[in-house]
Amino acid sequence: METFGLFIAPTLSESAIDWFQYNAKRKDIAVLPLELEQFQTLLSAWSTDFRPEKLYGLLTAGRQACVEEDDACAWLAKVRQLVTGAAKSDQDYRI
Repeated sequence: METFGLFIAPTLSESAIDWFQYNAKRKDIAVLPLELEQFQTLLSAWSTDFRPEKLYGLLTAGRQACVEEDDACAWLAKVRQLVTGAAKSDQDYRI
């Protein structure tokens, strides 16, 4: 069974992102770190067109990017791209 977590904060520090990435790679813990503004963007975009598969796609793509990226900052940049893509209501978000 897959388990995901969201970590939402006003801002994200590099050390926090590094900690999540470290634990994801070594302990198979899937946490997607989002800045509050990103989370608000998703809520706004999905308020009229929420589909669980969009959220699942974002979470699994975030987990995959975490494992593939060697650097925490690169992972965070990828998460930002994923959130932007997932927030587009006209786009069927898939990994």
